[in-house]
Amino acid sequence: MKLNIKTCVGWLILSSIPLHNAAADNSTNKAQEKHGFNASKKAIHTSTSVAIKKRRPVRKAVYIPPLRGAPTNRVGGGTRGGGEDFSIQTLSPNHTGITITQQPNLYYTLRNKANALIEFILISEDSEEPLIETHITPSSDAIQKIDLSSFNVKLAPEKKYLWYVTIILDVNNRAKDIVSGGEIQYEKPSNHLIELLAKSDQASLVNIFAESGVWYDAIDTTQKIPNGLVQLNDLLVQVGLNHVK
Repeated sequence: MKLNIKTCVGWLILSSIPLHNAAADNSTNKAQEKHGFNASKKAIHTSTSVAIKKRRPVRKAVYIPPLRGAPTNRVGGGTRGGGEDFSIQTLSPNHTGITITQQPNLYYTLRNKANALIEFILISEDSEEPLIETHITPSSDAIQKIDLSSFNVKLAPEKKYLWYVTIILDVNNRAKDIVSGGEIQYEKPSNHLIELLAKSDQASLVNIFAESGVWYDAIDTTQKIPNGLVQLNDLLVQVGLNHVK
């Protein structure tokens, strides 16, 4: 048979093309599927771990009061005036609360704060003249904060102070005032407490302060961390105060 030169060239070209390897493709596909499965499995594991961390409950804050003296009389009140309910409550325990900060933040709650005139007084128990006596403007927050550093006042160690917040309903008749107050004392932290605080993460600070009897710093920390409201309410109920919503 006489072969055409074009036909021969065509055969040579076709013979140089590798045949389709079904086994190799199948192996590659399986490897890709396995890799994809492992990647998906890893992604699921990661997302599940994150979800578990997010759902992990906050450890209940347990307050252990300092061992000293009998409870004091905490001042707190609410009344009806002009057809409206007014109430004010310092977030203070029913005994002298401890702080390890010389210029701590003090907190209180206020209901019906529209147009309310609020007076703040800080006085040491052995003095007749207040360190601070001023009017303050409440914020729109459910929990109100008083920053002592803004008044350039520092608490002396081992001295008790009384602090009061008052709703003045009638400036011409102070008998209608609604008053709430508590006691506070500054103490230098022990070496043990300093070590605990240095080793702890932010989420554990409330528990460390509360279990060490440092009330005011525990309350302050609840206002600076995620889910702090849960731990705040844990603490409030232990000293007979209402939950904050």
